[in-house]
Amino acid sequence: MKFFLLNILTFVFISISGQNFKLLYNLEFVHDTINNKRENKQMVLWIDKDSIVFCSNELINRDSINQENNEDIYVSSDEIDFMTIKDKNYLYKYHFIDNYLYKNLEKNEILDWNIKNEIKKINGFTCQLATLKYKGRIWEAWFDKSYTISYGPYVFHGLPGLIVQLHDLKNNYNFSLQKVVDSKKKISQSFFAFSNKNFPKALVVNNNQLKKLYLTHYSNPYRRMKEKKIIYMIDEKTGEHQPPPDFDKLTKSAQKYIRDNNNPIELSEAVKYP
Repeated sequence: MKFFLLNILTFVFISISGQNFKLLYNLEFVHDTINNKRENKQMVLWIDKDSIVFCSNELINRDSINQENNEDIYVSSDEIDFMTIKDKNYLYKYHFIDNYLYKNLEKNEILDWNIKNEIKKINGFTCQLATLKYKGRIWEAWFDKSYTISYGPYVFHGLPGLIVQLHDLKNNYNFSLQKVVDSKKKISQSFFAFSNKNFPKALVVNNNQLKKLYLTHYSNPYRRMKEKKIIYMIDEKTGEHQPPPDFDKLTKSAQKYIRDNNNPIELSEAVKYP
C-alpha cells in the first residue's frame, strides 16, 4: 500500500510541474490543554504560480458548492482557524472574532531551519529531519527532498523538499501529509474571488490590535446578543415564552472556555486573559 501511494504521488508531481496543485494535510491539535482534548481538521495547501493558500478543506468544499449555485457563504470561526494566504511579498493570517474577519499582515521571512542527518521512512517517503524555533515552539519537520516543493502547512516553508510530517515537541500540533491532488483551478480565479465576494471586508490589524480585539471579546462575549435587548425567548418545541438568558452566567462559562482553549499554534502570541 505504501509503495502504491508513493507511485501515485510521484506521477502526480511529475504531471503537475508548472501547474496548480494542492496538498491535503491532516492536522491533529490540542486547544484545550486542561483536558488535553485532541481534535482533527482536514487542511488544504493550495498552490499556484502567484499565491499560496492554507485553509480548511471544509471551506474549500463549501466554496465549490456555492460557486456552482451562485450563493453567498457565511463562514465560522472554526473554518478560519489556521488560515493563511501568501503572495510574493506578504503573508496574511486570518482571524475571526465576534463575527468579524481580521487579517494580520507580515512580510515574508526566511525561516531558520536546522537540517539534521537523521533519515527515516514515513509512508514510503524517505524523509530527513529538520528543526525550527518559531514563535514559542520548537518544531520537527520530516521532509522528502526528492520532491522540490518548498512550501508546507500553515506558515512553514523554505525546506529543500516536501514536508511529509511536522509537529511541535509538545505534540500539541501535528501535520501529516495525506495526498496530493491535481487542481485545474487557479487560486486567483476561485478562492480569492470567493474571499473578496463572501467574506466581510477583512480589517488589517497589527499584533497589538489583534490582542486587544481578543481581550474585548473576552470581556463581553455576548455583546451582540445584549444589544438586541432580548425581553424573552421562545421554546422552539412548545412555543412557550422563556425568560431572557442569564448573561452573567453565560459570560463566565464562555470566559472559562476561552481560557481553557488558549493554546494557539503561535504560542508566544497567546493572549494573556485575566
